[in-house]
Amino acid sequence: MSRLSALTPGNAVGAVWAWRAGSRASQQLKRGGLEALSLAPPPALATSRGVGIVLNRRKLTCLERAAVRQSWHSAHGSLRDLIVGVGTNDDAFVMHAWLEGDAEDRSTKFGRLVRHEPQHY
Repeated sequence: MSRLSALTPGNAVGAVWAWRAGSRASQQLKRGGLEALSLAPPPALATSRGVGIVLNRRKLTCLERAAVRQSWHSAHGSLRDLIVGVGTNDDAFVMHAWLEGDAEDRSTKFGRLVRHEPQHY
């Protein structure tokens, strides 16, 4: 698919929403952790492709990315818990965040520490 075919209004709206949501998630998490998360739902015109383009290219933490994805899924009727887990990597502890149902959710590499329910729109 060419780059020009990605330039649709829905992709642009999704990309702008994801960029803003990522910035807000970062600010809210720094101010008050998971309890402070309150992201606006995406506009109806937004496409998942536009959201994905931003999330795959922007340097967000796994927690920020998971928060944006959780908001997207919630707005589309799929209520998925955000999970924060811990594991080891070369004798060091690592933390990771993902959504319930993601590949990490079925992995034995991470022990679950926190489960955060989605917002209901």
